[in-house]
Amino acid sequence: MKWDTPENVRHSIRVICDEEGLSVQDKNILCAVIQCESGFNTQAKHVNEGGTTDWGIAQYNDKYYIGPGKPIASVDEALNNPEKCVRVMIRQMKAGLLKHWVCFSSGKYKKYLNAPAPVTPVIPVTPPVSAPLPPPPPLSPPPNPPPYVQKILIIQNGVIAKETTSLLKEWFEKLGIPTSTEIVSDSSSFKFVTLPGVPGKIANPEEVKVIASRYIKGDHFVLFCYKGSQNTPMEFSELFLGTNIIQIPILSVSTPEYVCEYMVHEILHGWYARLVYNGIFLTDDVHSHAFTDARPEANYSAIVEKLKPHAAIIFRPITVPEQINFLRKAIDGFIALLNSFFR
Repeated sequence: MKWDTPENVRHSIRVICDEEGLSVQDKNILCAVIQCESGFNTQAKHVNEGGTTDWGIAQYNDKYYIGPGKPIASVDEALNNPEKCVRVMIRQMKAGLLKHWVCFSSGKYKKYLNAPAPVTPVIPVTPPVSAPLPPPPPLSPPPNPPPYVQKILIIQNGVIAKETTSLLKEWFEKLGIPTSTEIVSDSSSFKFVTLPGVPGKIANPEEVKVIASRYIKGDHFVLFCYKGSQNTPMEFSELFLGTNIIQIPILSVSTPEYVCEYMVHEILHGWYARLVYNGIFLTDDVHSHAFTDARPEANYSAIVEKLKPHAAIIFRPITVPEQINFLRKAIDGFIALLNSFFR
C-alpha cells in the first residue's frame, strides 16, 4: 500500500476497508471522516485547547488513544503506521464508537461524502504549436467478436443469487469480456471446517467439490454460494475438473452489489491462477485495486484491461488429455474423502 500522496492514501484506506469487510456505505463514511480529520495527511498534528494533541491520519488523541496499553502504542506509531491506525479506527467503527471523532459526531464529515477523490496538483504545460492534424482514416468494419467466452456456474445452496449474477455478467461484458452464466440450486448439506491462514470457518472444500462435480460442464469458474455468518470468500487456485472453485458466503445483510464485488475480486484471482496453470507467471495485484475506486488505474477494470491480451489463454477449452487427468485426480480425491468418513 502507498501512503505518499492524498489519492494513494485514500486508495489504501479503501483497500483496507474491503479487507475488513465494510460495506460501500461504511467505506465512504470512514473515508469522509478521515478526510475531514486529517485531509489524508499521515503526518497531521493538531494541538487542542486543553493541552492534548491529535496525531496522524486518524488524529488519535495522545491522552485517550496513545500510550502503553492503549490502541496506539506511541506517537511514532500514530504517524508512521497508517495501516494500523486505519484498522483500529475500523474496529472502533464496528463497535459503534465512531462518535469519538469530532468530524463524525458534529456531522462535518458529510460535506466530504460526495467530494471528488483528492488529486496531486499537476503543473499544466502549454503544448507547442503544431501543423494541422491529417484527416482521420476511413472507417473500418467493426472487429470480430473475441474468440472466447468466460463461463461461470453459480451454485445456490440455501441462498438466491440471481440478481447478483446479472450484475456480475453485466460488469464483465461492459469491459469487453463475453460471459455466460448458469444458475443451479442445490440443497446438499456439508460441514464447516477451519483452514490454516483463513479467518473463521468455510464450507469443507472437498465436500464442495463433490457437489460441484454434478454440474460442471466446461465452466471456467464455479461460484458456490451459501448462507454464511462470516465474510470469508475463498478462491482455490488449483483447477478441479478444469474449473476454479470459489466459495462465496452470503450474509443476511449482504446486498447484491456487495456480493458482486467479492465475486469479481475472487474471479480475478482465478484469472491469474489459470495463467499460472498455462505457464504464464504474472504478479497477482488484485489486492492493490478496488471495485469502487474512481481512478481507472486503481479499479478492478484496470486488471481486466491488463490481462485481456491473455484472455484466449485464460478461457481456452480444456483438452481431452487434460480432462482425463483432472478426472483421475477428482476420483482420487473422492476416494480419500470417503475413507475419511470411516476413520
